[in-house]
This record gives sequence, structure tokens and C-alpha cells, in this order.
Amino acid sequence: KIPLISVDWLGCVLWSLVLLEGIWIFTYGEYYNWFDSNVFRMVCCIWPVTLAFCIARMLHIRHPYIDVAAFRYRRLYPVLGLFVVLEVMCATSKSLQTPFMSAVLGYGAMTTARLSICELAGTLIGCLFVLWWIKCLHQKYTRLLSVGFAAILVYLLAMYFCLSPYVNVEALYVPTMLRAFGYAIFFVALTICLEEIMPFQHFFMGLTICGFIRNGLVDSMASAGYAHSLRY
Repeated sequence: KIPLISVDWLGCVLWSLVLLEGIWIFTYGEYYNWFDSNVFRMVCCIWPVTLAFCIARMLHIRHPYIDVAAFRYRRLYPVLGLFVVLEVMCATSKSLQTPFMSAVLGYGAMTTARLSICELAGTLIGCLFVLWWIKCLHQKYTRLLSVGFAAILVYLLAMYFCLSPYVNVEALYVPTMLRAFGYAIFFVALTICLEEIMPFQHFFMGLTICGFIRNGLVDSMASAGYAHSLRY
């Protein structure tokens, strides 16, 4: 009758703090010059303490926000690994492509909006492609993920070889669509795969665990790694 009354709201807050602290560390590490800052060192010390509170609460209450049983599905970890690969490959669009377009090419908000339209089109095509692949062709997920991986790889190669201070914005339309196309395939296919390997009781917890990677930590970690590597 009151569906939200049994939700572990304190656990939700603790896990959210773990994510926010981790994202802050890798987003502002370069700004604070990493461990040269007292603020950065303080957050680095607080982060494992908050994680320890999350794990302790997960192990000692009846209905935790994320049940410890959700981590015991062995087939969950290959899905998480693929999400890590996906986020590392797609982090270049934020840490390398966007600064290059704004600082070197001088593109403004209207140009960015045109590329966003291409990204939206690629996402819709990718979702429809997954629907056609599964419902009409009845093919395996491994081949579908290979198509998505190939699309993102073509995007990376195209951006690597085509970018120059004299490139026209039209040359970025197809690579941007390919990246969104491959990302949509990975996102949808892995979510469907997750629904098959986890029962309904733990499915949304599995989605939350995947969200730690695809919407949180790994994206920030990859972007920070690329940004720091540019120093050298």
C-alpha cells in the first residue's frame, strides 16, 4: 500500500555520496593539481570511509538499498566489463573532441546543437537496429555487440585521421552519428542481457550497479586519464 516505505533511504544517500565523491575526485583532480591540494587529499580520505559505511550497512540490515546478493551473479561482471570498455572509448568525445572544437576550431553553440541532432539521430537508429536485430533476425547478442563496437571504433579512427584546424563541421556529422549508434547498441543490448541473467528481485539493483559505471565513475576516470595524459 505504501511502496516507498521499505526503501533504504539512508543507503541511497550513502551510495550517492560514494558516487559524488568519486566523480569529484576525478573531475577536479587536474584543477587542484591532484595531491598538492589539502581539499583533494581530504576528499580522498573521506571516500573509502563512506564506501565502508555503505558496505557495512549492506551487510547488516534486512532490506539494503543494494542487496549483497546482487553482486553474486557471475554473469554480471562481463556486462560490467563491457560497460567499462564502452565508457573508456566514448570518453574521448568529452575530454578531447569538445575542447578541440571549442578552443581550436572555434565552434559555437549552434554548431554544437547541429552535432547534437546528429547524435540524436544516431541514437534512434541504434535503438531501431537493436529492435530489428532481436525481433526480426533473432541473432545473438555477441554479434550485435560486435556491430556496436565496430561503429565506435570507426568513430575513433575517423576522428583521429580527419581532425585538423581546417576541418569543416560537415565532416564530423557521420562520425558523431556512428558514436551514438554504437553507444545505443551497447546500452540497449547490455541492459536486455542484464534482464535475462538477473531475476526481477535484483534486476533494478543490477541496473544501479551498472549505472555506477556507465553514468558515474568510469566516465570521470577515463576523462581524467585522457586530460592528464595530454600533459605528456
